[in-house]
Amino acid sequence: MDNIQKKSDKLINMPIHENAKKILQENINNYSVSLIYHAKFESFNDGADEVQSNHAKNAINYLGKNKKKSWVRELLKIMGGTFFGIFIPGFISSMNPINIFLLTIYTVLGFFGMLLVFIGISDKK
Repeated sequence: MDNIQKKSDKLINMPIHENAKKILQENINNYSVSLIYHAKFESFNDGADEVQSNHAKNAINYLGKNKKKSWVRELLKIMGGTFFGIFIPGFISSMNPINIFLLTIYTVLGFFGMLLVFIGISDKK
């Protein structure tokens, strides 16, 4: 237990370089402005007279969630955009009645692509 305390003290007492202090201070200021603004926005949307604790918690959750973008959602947007991109020229080039099978495939790809994009950009709750 004594070893953990020594490591903890060393961590707490570690000096911070002046350039690192400037960078940290700038990011702290930017985050706090965003946090306060979003909390006030939440309060305004609720029609409250003041920012309450639930507005602050919602703002913290919102800002934290936006930093953790899911790679799966990004992949869904990319794949959906690709499928929709395949759909547009394929649909236009196979519009004659002879290629009804190709027209169906391109239409399915287009709808599937848009579904993936919408899932990728949707806000999960």
